[in-house]
Amino acid sequence: MRIKKILTSSASLESRPFWIQGIVVLTDHRAEITEKKPPEYVKVTKIDELPDYIKSKPRRFESLEIEQVEAEIKNKIGMHQ
Repeated sequence: MRIKKILTSSASLESRPFWIQGIVVLTDHRAEITEKKPPEYVKVTKIDELPDYIKSKPRRFESLEIEQVEAEIKNKIGMHQ
């Protein structure tokens, strides 16, 4: 995974263990999700359900650490602020 490689190669973040979880977010409000057999490693949700999904997860990082992760990813993929 590209994001995991970015985070593990960062000198400023090297001491933190990262676990990356995939998520598919459907942005079309007309989309219907039918889970006959839910995927094992990827969550599927609609865009309006995304904030509640994120908030339901335990927070393992402080705000400053999250900002560092965001900056590192943007720097490596060329999305400079």
